[in-house]
Amino acid sequence: MTKPNLIALDIGTFDPFLGKTAELERLVGKYVSFDKTEPDQIAARVKKARAEIVVISTSQLTEEVVHTLPGSVKLVCTTSTGIEHIALNAATEQRIMVANAPGFATEAVANTVTLWLLQAARGDTSLPNALVHSGEWELARTVGTRTPGTGLVGKTLGIVGLGNIGQAVAHRAVAFGMKLAVNTPHRKNIPKLEEIEYCDADRIFELSNFLCLTCALTPETTAFVTAARLATMPKGSVVINVSRGPVVVEDALAAALDNGQIARAYTDVLDREKDIAAGRWKSPLMRRDNCIISPHLAWNSIESLNNLRVAVISNVKHYVEHGTPLHPVSSDMPLPTSCTDTPPVIITKPGRRQQSAAIGVQATVAREHPLAAPQ
Repeated sequence: MTKPNLIALDIGTFDPFLGKTAELERLVGKYVSFDKTEPDQIAARVKKARAEIVVISTSQLTEEVVHTLPGSVKLVCTTSTGIEHIALNAATEQRIMVANAPGFATEAVANTVTLWLLQAARGDTSLPNALVHSGEWELARTVGTRTPGTGLVGKTLGIVGLGNIGQAVAHRAVAFGMKLAVNTPHRKNIPKLEEIEYCDADRIFELSNFLCLTCALTPETTAFVTAARLATMPKGSVVINVSRGPVVVEDALAAALDNGQIARAYTDVLDREKDIAAGRWKSPLMRRDNCIISPHLAWNSIESLNNLRVAVISNVKHYVEHGTPLHPVSSDMPLPTSCTDTPPVIITKPGRRQQSAAIGVQATVAREHPLAAPQ
């Protein structure tokens, strides 16, 4: 059997193959990779590689781009759970399968939310810390007592999107004694999370002392956080966004931060991230002391990296051996309810052979990158 050729278009963002692993060499014929590929370069590079499998990280496979792909392409694998950067309808028309990496960073993202919850509750400790290190102990105490923290017990955490991340955040919040309000497309019976108040998009703002966004980017969640809704939150509330930038109307959140309606915001994502990276745009949330921004890195941990590599290589391996990826998605499936939620898949429960394949890939990745081994 002829081995399929594989092209990775943007390993400068993330290289799931660590250069070239022995496992990859066994699975594919020719392997071609690029650190970055512009949209107008994609079709030509794929055609030149005669690629059957295309691996992407952040490259945008728009409808126009998908329709220019050569007929050799049968599978697109993304090194992410979110699939909004791929035109699924166009891929289906071209009979191209699409696979993602579901749930690879649930724990890391939920831990980031937990960190921010605690930071918001305890207040900014950077100035007292700096004063102590400069020898100003009493001044540090004076400054610190003027900015007391707040407790989490009895406070309401609103969660938008109850997928894998939303559930992980909810469990952590319950451990802190918080109340839960949830807005999600489908109610779920989750063990140990029976005391959830499900509410509509407007009501969750009214209830939440802390609002956490863990939803996927869909037409319904685009511009979900508006000025009108922020105005209904308890004064001095906190907003945390680990979903996608366009979920928040950034001008509205910036204004709420300025007028004190929202005390602090923490976000791992921004609207127009590519323009920001290229220096073409500055978000209105930037340069604010009460807005903490991380550059889309809440997922980043040794365990997440390992999970991601295993998921991507398992997709390739299962496609080569069985004709379908391990984690397929298609245009007629609903989007995941969080950015690292597991979407419905054709193979809803991997069989013993599929589980063995994934375990084998994980062992290979761990051997070739010891830091990626599960702890």
